[in-house]
Amino acid sequence: MRQFFCVILVLISCVCNAQITINEVMFSNKISAVDMFGLHPDWIELYNTTANTINLEGWQITDNPEKNTYWTFPKIHIEPYSFLLIFASGKDIYDTTELHTNFKIANLKESVFLYNPAGKKISSIPIQCVPRDFSIGYVHDGTGEISVLTPSPRISNTYSDIVEMDDYETSEIHFSHESGIYAQDFSLTLQSTDSLSEIYYTYTSEEPNEKHAVYQAPLLIQNRTSEPSLYATIKTSESWNKPQGDVYKATVIRAVTYRAGCPASKVYTKTYFIDSSIAKRYTVPIVSIVTDPDNLFDKDEGIYVYGNYNNYSQRGKAWEREAHFELFDTSQTLVLQQTIGLRIHGGASRAAPQKSLRLLAREEYGTPTFAYQFFDEKPHIKNFNTLILRSARDWSYVLFKDELCHSLVQSMNIDNMATCASVVFINGEYWGIHSFHERQDEYYIQQNYSYTSSNFDIIAYETDSGAYAAKGSIDTYNSLLLFLENHSLESDENYQKACSFIDVDNLIDFFIAQFYLANSDFPKKNLKLWREATADTSKFRYFFYDCDGCMIRTNYNHIDNYNNDIEHLQFFPDWSQLILQAFFQNRTFQQTFTQRFFYHLEHTFRTDMVIKKIEEFETLFMPLAAEHTLRWRLPENPRAWQANVNSLKLFAMQRPAVVYKELECNFESLFEIYPNPISKNEVCYVLFSGQSTKNEQLVVSIYSILGTKVHTVITTTNQLATLNINSGLESGIYIVAFEYQRFTYIKTLFVN
Repeated sequence: MRQFFCVILVLISCVCNAQITINEVMFSNKISAVDMFGLHPDWIELYNTTANTINLEGWQITDNPEKNTYWTFPKIHIEPYSFLLIFASGKDIYDTTELHTNFKIANLKESVFLYNPAGKKISSIPIQCVPRDFSIGYVHDGTGEISVLTPSPRISNTYSDIVEMDDYETSEIHFSHESGIYAQDFSLTLQSTDSLSEIYYTYTSEEPNEKHAVYQAPLLIQNRTSEPSLYATIKTSESWNKPQGDVYKATVIRAVTYRAGCPASKVYTKTYFIDSSIAKRYTVPIVSIVTDPDNLFDKDEGIYVYGNYNNYSQRGKAWEREAHFELFDTSQTLVLQQTIGLRIHGGASRAAPQKSLRLLAREEYGTPTFAYQFFDEKPHIKNFNTLILRSARDWSYVLFKDELCHSLVQSMNIDNMATCASVVFINGEYWGIHSFHERQDEYYIQQNYSYTSSNFDIIAYETDSGAYAAKGSIDTYNSLLLFLENHSLESDENYQKACSFIDVDNLIDFFIAQFYLANSDFPKKNLKLWREATADTSKFRYFFYDCDGCMIRTNYNHIDNYNNDIEHLQFFPDWSQLILQAFFQNRTFQQTFTQRFFYHLEHTFRTDMVIKKIEEFETLFMPLAAEHTLRWRLPENPRAWQANVNSLKLFAMQRPAVVYKELECNFESLFEIYPNPISKNEVCYVLFSGQSTKNEQLVVSIYSILGTKVHTVITTTNQLATLNINSGLESGIYIVAFEYQRFTYIKTLFVN
């Protein structure tokens, strides 16, 4: 008898001179072999192709070699030209009368692999749809073609019939409504282009199959917010708190067609919001991510929970999960939908209740890039290979601090990330505020610098062991370190040589940003450099990222660690400080650094400018904060959030005075103010200690602690002895800047 279904499956065996082969696999067992429990689990059959009895002790079988989840055979022998049946039940039974693996197999999901005790792959059966109650295996027992067969557990496949198959994934499903935002309930109609197939669907975001509901009549799509949450109440970390009140929900419909036990279409995923006022609720883009719940929450496979393997801390392709991604812009228009890879992103934040997500576009998922302009500040970039959806978690629970910091440094010579706020729904349930970020990798460099080459050296750091090449080679970086360790940059010749390794303007701006922002999670962490590797003249630049620890400790003094060799001031590993410490040996660099820092304090980080930027983010996030705090309880409530935002404004007001004092204490000045402090109407003079005998021009500018210029006088070095710089200053703290010979020197003045 020959059965007709769907794909001629003819695969030539990859097994060469194997003693044991996977001879036959049953992916959907309903009527064939019965186990000792009276059940019909799926099964795997091995065949000994030799005339020798073989001991299988130490051999292993798996459906997922990337995760190292192998089932190991006990001491059991397989006779010559004999068969051995192993049930893939997940029960993990080693009884030699009946064997059960510690995993199950799924049709069209997993291949099966056999390894010998040395770890060498001996045999495998590839992924292929197999109709219900049919198997897949070697037509001639361990050799030749692999085909779909009538099952023959424990006996030769030569007695089996070959099942011919057509292409089973040919039909389409037409939805009466596209994913989107709708004001009222509606009936959703599904229709297959294949009259012989049946449509199966889910409301739960599970990937549909024949175990789920058959579509028979239009589906009512309505607001589901009052329904119990399926996923928002799952504990995602030790510090997780249950959401307060109902979690806002969309309706997710997933559908697929099956014919003769095999999928006859791809899986379709649609997200529907039923809410006439959603434009007022969400003033930022809306993201819907849908994936089978096990991909996120299963103890073995779920990447969003601790699970059995500290799951959310795992990395690599084995912990990437397929998902469906939809993006609705601020006009509630669906602008992007595609299948993606989904991973957890970050370091310590992986253990937080709300996690950052890495979104990967890949050819294997059908679309190689995210073809959309996500970021207004970088309109020229319209394709992304990878995106980060960063959680709204920072150390002070402001919800937008990392995004604020990237925005503040946007005009600097810094490789920062573009960002865009959004709200995210996972499997139809509100998952809170997240922000899109660029990912700083080789694609970031190509897109931001228009490189066609992908030949880059990217240097990252391990906290305990120092630098390593995340991409490319570490050789040039090591050459830089070796030069700095063996040559003093007090010599201008050595300084110029060091400048040939690294982009000094970027070095200066990068550290100025870190110092002003008082990043307490730096430099022991969050330190990374890159260079284009094809040209010898290419210089290293720093990536700017991760400001969770920024703008918290107003009095945090970074500069001492780099400009002082006193042991008790060295809080960070040598590798994290070496480069800037070496450059600070050079007086020209010191002067350039302080000059540039003063410029940024006067412009980029001027108090009113920083507060204005904080208020812009505050306005954007204010309509979103209440719902987010109810969902994640961090911060506890909108009032706590507002207090945290106000703490940023206080930082902006207080930080400049601290930084000016740091600069004054760490770098030699040619000018001194005396007396200091002074009373309101007291005469205040300047002492000049420069070596020049010329009468040179000098500009003295006085700034309030908020960065506002209150007085300027143009004078000469010869006139300083009689110059009174107190022009009726009110009580307070002032910054006095002396512009002399193209450099700026800074002093702090206190008026009682």
